[in-house]
Order: sequence, then structure tokens, then C-alpha cells
Amino acid sequence: MDLGAPDEAVNFFVLKFNLSDQTNSDSVVVWRNPANLASEAGSPAIGTRSGFNMIFNNTTVAMFASSGQLMSADEVRLGTTWADVVPLRQPFRLSAPTVLPNGQFQMTISGAATPIVIEASTNLTSWTPRLTNSAPTDPYVFTDTAASGFQRRFYRAYKTP
Repeated sequence: MDLGAPDEAVNFFVLKFNLSDQTNSDSVVVWRNPANLASEAGSPAIGTRSGFNMIFNNTTVAMFASSGQLMSADEVRLGTTWADVVPLRQPFRLSAPTVLPNGQFQMTISGAATPIVIEASTNLTSWTPRLTNSAPTDPYVFTDTAASGFQRRFYRAYKTP
């Protein structure tokens, strides 16, 4: 199966395994950087293999080549539907960062319908969670009441799966 030309870019591979109770009837379909993350039907596959028996007892991702090329995976997702493994994470927005007169930090979070995490740090190495749930309203005004106790404070935010 040709997975396309090697490159230095980050690639997103989706594999769909169709398992059968019949001998030599399993198959796999592969997508590389699927065009439509919302639907399997909207993304043409780059290859299919069939006529084998698949057994899962562990997972190893490796590339063996004399060219010295390296492939690594930073995430493996398993699911029963396209949406399970290719979730669309709607963007959220952080705006209006403000240091209040009392030294507390405040910002507005918009579009965070799913749980998010806001973390704070004084050194960009050690991070402390400040919010770990869904924002109670949209938009939500987040206030770090502990910020006044620090000379400087950095913030980062991300959605949780």
C-alpha cells in the first residue's frame, strides 16, 4: 500500500479495521490527512488491504528503512465510528486579558462548550490548573484570584477530549 511520498510535515493517518469472524476476511482502509474531518464519506482513502486475519495483542508503530527515515506517533485513538477517532474540536477564544486594580487576572472565554483547562505558571515549566471544567456560561469571565500573589504569571488553555 502506497502511503504517499515521505515528507517532513506532520501527517494525520486514520485506519479503519473491518474485522470478520471468517478466515482471511479482515481488511483495513487508510486515509492520510483526510480532507473532511466531519465525515468518512467526504474523504477519499489512499489505500485498502484485505484478505488477512488481524490479531491485536499489542500495538507498535515503527518504520524500518535503510534510508534512516523515522516515523513517530504522538497519539493513537481507537473507536467504533469516524467521529470517535476524528473529533472536530471547535475553537474557543480567549480575549480581554486584564490585570484588575487588586492584582487579580481576568480574561473572557468564548465558545467553550466542552470542558477546558486553564493553567497558570510563573516559569513556563510548572503549570497549575486554575479551571478544569466546562465554563458555566458562554462567554465566561475567568478570574484568577491567586494572581495577585505573584510578580508574573503566564496562562495557557486547551480543550479536553
